[in-house]
Amino acid sequence: MTTNPFNPQTYSDFIAQALQKIGIDPDIQKFDFATYVKVVYTDRAWDLSVESLSNTFDPTAGVQRVYWSKNFKIGLPFSNASHYENPEVDRLLEAASAEPDLDKRAMYFKDFQVIIARDLPVINLVSPIQPVVGSIRVRDYAQGAEGLGGNLSRAWLKS
Repeated sequence: MTTNPFNPQTYSDFIAQALQKIGIDPDIQKFDFATYVKVVYTDRAWDLSVESLSNTFDPTAGVQRVYWSKNFKIGLPFSNASHYENPEVDRLLEAASAEPDLDKRAMYFKDFQVIIARDLPVINLVSPIQPVVGSIRVRDYAQGAEGLGGNLSRAWLKS
């Protein structure tokens, strides 16, 4: 079992303990980040990989890359590592990516979720809570696509 080194150790520990309960004793392989990316996305030398991907600022950028069959590309980090392929999922993701009507777009993503919940190419285990404490005096602290991961270079305090 490989694990992204940026994940908390508790993620792979939890999965290892759960697998041990059913008689599987996984060997947790810990690599530096570059080696992890090479092993998972280039060499494809893993049985189970513990990854932490997110929706980012939009599902087309954050989710589509994981399930879209056209995004299975050797050596491309954070792509379709499971080599999942489903023509209906591809159709829904492509339709959603170009749909300007928000209600129709949401429908495409809901239909997509039903299919991947059935197929389980990826098993989502946790959705970490990342609380944000703010003040109405702090302005421009989460600019652009980086959001809270940005560098706060444009943040300022209103007096």
